[in-house]
Amino acid sequence: MGPRPDGRSHPPPHRQRPELARHRRSRRNPHRPARRRQPYRQRPPHRPPPRRSFPAKLLDISTHCTAAADFTLLTLTNATCAIPSGSPQPIVLSSQSLDIQSPAAAAITFDIHQVPLNWALDWARLFTQRIPTNLNPTGLIEGQLTRPAGPTATWTGDLQATLQSLTTDDHQLDLSTKPIIFDWQPAASPTYFNLQLQPLPIHLSPTSQLILTGSIDPLSYAFQLTGSAKPSQIAALGNNAMPPLGDELVSLLKNGDADDPLNVSLQCIRPFATQQTCTAVHPELPPKPKHHHR
Repeated sequence: MGPRPDGRSHPPPHRQRPELARHRRSRRNPHRPARRRQPYRQRPPHRPPPRRSFPAKLLDISTHCTAAADFTLLTLTNATCAIPSGSPQPIVLSSQSLDIQSPAAAAITFDIHQVPLNWALDWARLFTQRIPTNLNPTGLIEGQLTRPAGPTATWTGDLQATLQSLTTDDHQLDLSTKPIIFDWQPAASPTYFNLQLQPLPIHLSPTSQLILTGSIDPLSYAFQLTGSAKPSQIAALGNNAMPPLGDELVSLLKNGDADDPLNVSLQCIRPFATQQTCTAVHPELPPKPKHHHR
């Protein structure tokens, strides 16, 4: 190959054919392809990081702030709420002056007129499934409960539930001639609302009678049974007329296989959402009449 017209020498063979450069082998390792040269890129000039200035002495500062807030008082006057009760007359909750910031200190009045017993029983079924669906009482609830203004005021008034009949799938109990009246009165408790059931006689037979008393508040209920009755009569009362109040009643009165009359003194307590606990206070046989031998 002769010299070029411009006088320069010809490039080496591997320069004449650039596609052969990728197949060149490294002199140190013939089995490893040589790296291709990257195009030259100009690097930016080196700039030292900016210097940060720190104070010669660090300060630890704790700030305590105080202030007073003034809220505008909001008071409702002649507040009235009507609660449907399944009767033409709803339950009315009223207050002449109600402070939103302290409603517990306001004067409140509950007016309850001609509320059906079956409506109240439907509300009780929301909290327990033990009440039979075929248990249909007939009667009305009447009363008025009031609480004067003040943070420590107590409730006063009276609430009466009159039971005129009790119907199930098996039988019907007619009490129209002598209805059973449940008389509830609020207890003098400034901490929470509490209703006390006044003594109620329950006639099970000509020779068996029980006295029912009790109380109920937002946390639990309790009742007491005293008198003379047979275990079978108490079982029928608890299972048919007072479910789930009859839990554990019969087990405390069992005296073998006998069904003789007993002097009954029972107390049952049930916090809501828990089991009922009953205790018997000295259950014993009634004293037999003494026969004097001549």
